[in-house]
Amino acid sequence: MHEQALLGPIQTLKTMRKNKLYKQTIANYWRQVRQEPKLLALSFLNPIGNIFLSVGVPFFSGLALASVITQDGELSRLITYLAIAASLGLLFNRIGFISLMRLQAVAIKKMNNDVFDYVLHRSMRFHINNVGGKLVSDMIDYLVSFGLILVVAFTNGASFVITIVFGLLVVFTQSWQLGIFLFFVTSGTLLWAYFDSKRRSRVRTIRHRTQKAMISHFSDSVVNAQTVKIFAAENREHEENITLSEKLRILRESDWTHAGRTGNNRVAFLLISIIGLILFLNYLLESSPSNIGVGIFAFTYTFSLLLRLFEINTLTTQIEEAFLNARPMTEILSEDLEIVDAPDAKDLQVSDGAIAFNNVRFQYADSDSSENVFDNLTLDIKPGEKVGIVGSSGGGKPTLTRLMQRFDDIQSGSISIDGQDISKV
Repeated sequence: MHEQALLGPIQTLKTMRKNKLYKQTIANYWRQVRQEPKLLALSFLNPIGNIFLSVGVPFFSGLALASVITQDGELSRLITYLAIAASLGLLFNRIGFISLMRLQAVAIKKMNNDVFDYVLHRSMRFHINNVGGKLVSDMIDYLVSFGLILVVAFTNGASFVITIVFGLLVVFTQSWQLGIFLFFVTSGTLLWAYFDSKRRSRVRTIRHRTQKAMISHFSDSVVNAQTVKIFAAENREHEENITLSEKLRILRESDWTHAGRTGNNRVAFLLISIIGLILFLNYLLESSPSNIGVGIFAFTYTFSLLLRLFEINTLTTQIEEAFLNARPMTEILSEDLEIVDAPDAKDLQVSDGAIAFNNVRFQYADSDSSENVFDNLTLDIKPGEKVGIVGSSGGGKPTLTRLMQRFDDIQSGSISIDGQDISKV
């Protein structure tokens, strides 16, 4: 009941917007890693090495063991192939993983600098509207998510897919019956995990938003603790925190208990598949004893594969969580900078300090009101002149000084210092 009630708001989200942000996140991350082409290329050796370790080693081990049993005289040759597959697998895995770690470190460093520079150059209004603690949290999540997606993609994800494809090809070439059996078990498990993850993603999206809201509220309350105390609002803020944490508890409980149930069901399905495989192998070997080599490989490979299929739920959850955590900062990074220097802008040269506002019209871009803060404002301040600005709260006194420092851009008119238009310097 709680889950259905909380799913209502998420159903109003635009799916295209969500997909666009996912694609934008991938594009942002890809832009970083492709700046290091050598490390990127070497990182691909990691999943290639896993082909030798996860497919080649079990395959030649199975054939070698069958050679021992049947005494067919092929043991020496098969041991040589086994040693070559193991050596190449270890070498590629070593080089690939070290390169991947270096790629991650370099890319995160550059990404940190880029995000820091971008956020620092946003307008003053942006920083007023965004809680500093939440921005820091979003930035950290963005960088951590990059590292997680990169590692999962190269170690778990790519290796997992490649191992499945090559393993099934090897089994098919040796026994099409076993190949069909493994294909249905593997594809069934993957489709089960995919649709389950898709269903849970709705709850996870709400949970992520609620968690961010709680972090934002906590940061805002702590940073502005003096203001909270001045207005004796401790109890109000405490109640708000209780409401957010309770909502988050319900979402976590719903998501995690569902994950536990479906994960347990998949484990049961895979265990039954292992029993079915043993019975199927027994049938094949009775009719054709020569299949003992591929039978040993199929069992070893399938058992290791099924154990990895147990991790499908964790793998999909990690990817989904990473994209959700990266989403707020991706959304911010997709926005245009409010204040951009004109092409070939020269440095502002201040000699006398004359300030002139000429027919200035200004309205905050994110304001719900259509009313201008300033409408055709003209003001001249001579060099050395002292001017006092007075007025009621909300009249635009701080806004006037922020516009003079170009913390925001005006809609029309001009502001100049010593005859220099500040939008062109």
